[in-house]
Amino acid sequence: MTKNKIKTIVMVVAIILALTLAGGWIAQTVVSKQKEPITYTPVDETYEGMQMAVANEDNGIKLMSARIAVEDYDDYGVSAQAESAFTITATVIDEYGHSPEHIQQVTYSMAWASTNSADINDYVTMNVNGTSAMFSCLKGFSTQIVVTCASDLDATKKSTAILNYAKRITGVLVTVNGEQFSMQTGDAVNVAFSSYGEIRTAEWNSKFSIGVFAGYVFSSVGTVEDNGTSSPSFKYELTDEFKAKLNELKPSQLTINTKTSVNLGSPQSELLTNLIDMPYNSQNYSNWYYVTRAFEETTNQVKVTVSQSLKYTDGGLRTSYYLNCVVPKTKIGSVDMDTATFTF
Repeated sequence: MTKNKIKTIVMVVAIILALTLAGGWIAQTVVSKQKEPITYTPVDETYEGMQMAVANEDNGIKLMSARIAVEDYDDYGVSAQAESAFTITATVIDEYGHSPEHIQQVTYSMAWASTNSADINDYVTMNVNGTSAMFSCLKGFSTQIVVTCASDLDATKKSTAILNYAKRITGVLVTVNGEQFSMQTGDAVNVAFSSYGEIRTAEWNSKFSIGVFAGYVFSSVGTVEDNGTSSPSFKYELTDEFKAKLNELKPSQLTINTKTSVNLGSPQSELLTNLIDMPYNSQNYSNWYYVTRAFEETTNQVKVTVSQSLKYTDGGLRTSYYLNCVVPKTKIGSVDMDTATFTF
């Protein structure tokens, strides 16, 4: 056998071996591509207004959602009157997990999730552009809306999304001495104190109990409640009006310090000794008289601020109301003189 024939045989074997290895690598790559899982992006639920929950089923269509920022409304053609807006983008996936361009044809639709005779377009508008659709919320709704996206090539393959509307918080529930009140920002609730004449019973400062926060008051419009995601915080502070009256009434040589604010839990009793920096004891009973006088002559003396993170409302809850501490005027029992008779 000549050297040329040997070289030819070696080259042929090398080529066949290379093609075999390449074919195996390609086959392995295709198989692994088919086995790659499809990752779905969860919806961001940290903003108030209309909420979208995407239900991606393993049915050939993947939905991705994104909230449109208010400052971008003009860029997307969203009406300035819209409360909130979302875009949904659909991706059609074939049986091998691929998404070629020629199968990216879909049809969007939306309908009430349960019986509702109202025109859905009065609440949410839908604008479709290819495989994307933009949804703008015009006003609050109390029935969920179902968005369906179906493949034009196979109508049995579809995905759905649910549109919700977060109920607005209109106030917080406050319990004072067993009675519950619905408090909105700026409201005041009366807190009854004993008069100064009863101060020595040591019940004057602790006879009441304030259950500062018991829950939310929600509006009637909406499909989901905007619940808290953390423990609430409470800040108490005496108003400037009360502090000015206290300084006016007390003797100039007497110093009664008031704290700027205190953070207290709920329920809260003995509130005043947390706000006024003066021991509540027999040595200060006469000084506490000026405190009671200041309460007598003012209203809404304690401001309470409640803060809490919420699931949907950006920035969370922050509301303030007032405690109107009502102190009865001291009743005079009698006037006694130490000596009834004088002789000059």
